[in-house]
Amino acid sequence: DGVRYVHAYDQPAVIAGQGTVAAEIIADEPGVDTIAVAVGGGGLAAGTVLGGGGRPVIAVEPEHCDSLHAALAAGVPVPADVDSIAASALGASMVGVLPFAVLSSADVRSVLVSEAEIVAAWQRLWEEFRLVVEPAAAVPFAAWLAGAVPGELPCVVLCGANVPWQPPR
Repeated sequence: DGVRYVHAYDQPAVIAGQGTVAAEIIADEPGVDTIAVAVGGGGLAAGTVLGGGGRPVIAVEPEHCDSLHAALAAGVPVPADVDSIAASALGASMVGVLPFAVLSSADVRSVLVSEAEIVAAWQRLWEEFRLVVEPAAAVPFAAWLAGAVPGELPCVVLCGANVPWQPPR
């Protein structure tokens, strides 16, 4: 029938495609020394590792949407909580098998942020920078604001568009 299922994060071609984000960051600014990304199923984070030229990756999740963090603690992908303002984009109940293989063998630091930190970051992106993002996109920025993203020139990836726009409150 010509229809092909493409998994959102647990497929090699998808992970490779998501790695182009990191490759473009480095092409635009070779001095970037750390890349922070939000994690749902892990595809973007795995792609960032593969396309990041060996730079450390900070994999950031909401405290109650922590599929990667739970998997790293267990040593294998395990079911995880899915309860966050950012769940529409980051609500994978389990990190993907392929992303986990990449992320568990790389220079990746898992960071969790609270709902309050996500909302504060979301509000700041709007109020200070006039950036319209969904809460999931504010997750790595929340980690940066909390001092959890090291580096002289870190890059915080703001990614996601799963909710209709409304000003943060």
